[in-house]
Amino acid sequence: MFIPLRDKAWMAGFFDGEGCITIRSTKKQPTPSSLLTVCNTKKESLKVFQFYFGGKILYRDLLNRRKQNKKPEYRWNCPKREDVEFIKTILPFLVIKRTQANLFLEFQKTRIRGSGNGNRLSKEELQIRKKIYGRMKILNKKGI
Repeated sequence: MFIPLRDKAWMAGFFDGEGCITIRSTKKQPTPSSLLTVCNTKKESLKVFQFYFGGKILYRDLLNRRKQNKKPEYRWNCPKREDVEFIKTILPFLVIKRTQANLFLEFQKTRIRGSGNGNRLSKEELQIRKKIYGRMKILNKKGI
């Protein structure tokens, strides 16, 4: 799909401020995995991302339960099948999250398409993922 330059630049600027590139690992899921999200209190702002890259916009009222002065939040999750294309589309315009975006692309080189069919990461790929996970964790630390 053709995306006008203006929209690419707008999405990159919005993502720089409101987006998140996460590489996470849990006790249940020890192999690091990635997630791209954009959050905002205005659902309309997220519809541009959904229009070009699909995915869902979820309503989150979690903060309201703890702090009454917080607005409800909407979150767009980038679909896995579109995440690399999304980052490649906005990368030339990113400023704040450029390093994280490049790490994300490096991380995705180890991704097995159609996983769940018995394919496994090699030990080398798993080591690469863990190394990138550690670097991303430092970059995403609050206050840095």
